[in-house]
Parts: sequence; C-alpha cells; structure tokens
Amino acid sequence: MGRIKIISVGKMIKELRTTEEKYLNRLKTLGVEIIEVPHGKGITKRDVVHSEADTIMRYLKWGAVKERIVLLDPMGVEVSSEEFSDIVEEGLMGDGLTFIIGGAEGLSPELKKYSSLTLSLSKMTFSHLLARIILLEQLYRVQSILKGTPYHK
Repeated sequence: MGRIKIISVGKMIKELRTTEEKYLNRLKTLGVEIIEVPHGKGITKRDVVHSEADTIMRYLKWGAVKERIVLLDPMGVEVSSEEFSDIVEEGLMGDGLTFIIGGAEGLSPELKKYSSLTLSLSKMTFSHLLARIILLEQLYRVQSILKGTPYHK
C-alpha cells in the first residue's frame, strides 16, 4: 500500500503550525509526510519556478516504483470530496500519492509534464500555506469517507 507525500514550497508559519499538526496526528493511519522545500531563487518568475521545480524533483520517485503525482493549481480540475476520495484511494492502492504545492509564482511547466492530475481546491486563489491546510483537511475527510465515520456528512 502506498503512502501520501506532500511537497510544499515554503516553511509553515507558526500561526498555522498547530492546525497542521492537528491534522497530521489525525492522519497517522494514512501515513502523510510533508516535505518543505525552500522558495526558489532567481530574478524572473521563470527562474524562480524552475529553481523550485529542480528542488521538488529531487523528492520524486523515478524508475519501477513511481508514485502518482498530483499538482495543486488554481487552473486544475475541481472535484467533490467523494471524487477526491476515489483519487486518494487509487493512489494508496498503487505506489503512493504525491501532492505538489508550488510557491507564490506557481508551478513549472516541467512539473506539469510529470503529473498525472492537476487539481484546484477552489476557483479562489489561496496562499500556498493555506492550500496545505485545506489539503490536509480534505485528506482527513477522505479518511473518514473510507472508514465510514461520521466526520464527512
């Protein structure tokens, strides 16, 4: 059974750290791991997103075992919590699932080539740190859907 990895640009701020830890504790059975990568460096937006992509790609599995890569991007497809549950369950049955949350400048086209899906959390734009919290809440909701517990109403 695969695991869930979240690769996110930037360090979580202390004001949101408690909320993040609350969800991570609730998600122990899913085995969620968060990897924080530094903001990219460069003069142009393109330089920044390519710098971030280079760092993110170091954490992806290559070869025979390859996790499903899901990008979070405002231009991605929107799904319901039930549809998201199916996506997560499928990833867990395979080699795992990796969610990638880019920084303020977005995601590199290079990363988009390697992803199997690009999801939007909303038509609204959220900071990458809030997107991480929203993703964790949705993963907790998925866990409750899969277990049949009453959190997801």
